Amino acid sequence: MHITSLQKLISIAGPALGPNVAVDSMNLASVPDNVRALFALRNGFFAFESALHVFSVCMPDPATSGYDFETWNSVDLWKSEFGDITCGLCFAEDVFGCQWFTSGSDIRSFDPETGDYKVVAATIEDWADIVLQNYKLHTAWPLAHNWQTMNRPLQPNERLVPIKLFVLGGEFAIDNLCAMDAVQGMRYRAEIARQIKDWPDGTHVKIELK
Repeated sequence: MHITSLQKLISIAGPALGPNVAVDSMNLASVPDNVRALFALRNGFFAFESALHVFSVCMPDPATSGYDFETWNSVDLWKSEFGDITCGLCFAEDVFGCQWFTSGSDIRSFDPETGDYKVVAATIEDWADIVLQNYKLHTAWPLAHNWQTMNRPLQPNERLVPIKLFVLGGEFAIDNLCAMDAVQGMRYRAEIARQIKDWPDGTHVKIELK
């Protein structure tokens, strides 16, 4: 029997973060059609030692399961902090809180340090294949593993945030990372993304944080 990339990803992931849902369930009414198969196979999960987080639906308890799909995509939680920098409905994130989202057709990535996004896959199956082919790059698993080995396991509502942002020359190193509530991490980087938006590479910047 042929196993799809989505099924393979599910097979190596942790337990579901939310209750089982059918692909045509009303519980998935807020989820775009092109990613519903992911939630129907497993309603949210962590994989690669928490480096990959797929949001759940119908499980709004950040302390035990991380932020759920509906809460995470509410405009007032963190998206409004990016001003006119926008992204679609986010369904998963890497250990740094870089988002994967859908506009209703393809799958795209969103970098909270810059507000930039790009198309990464045509379908959710293609996305799963891309993640599996190079999970070290796409989830930052090596840093997630090493940081947690030296410090502690990440809590469900946490992501690793660079102390000196990567876009400002911060190193991809353990001592440049701290665990932060996922929402707080997005809001922190939104302030900087707004300030450096459209500035060319190499520009000297003075960052002001509220």
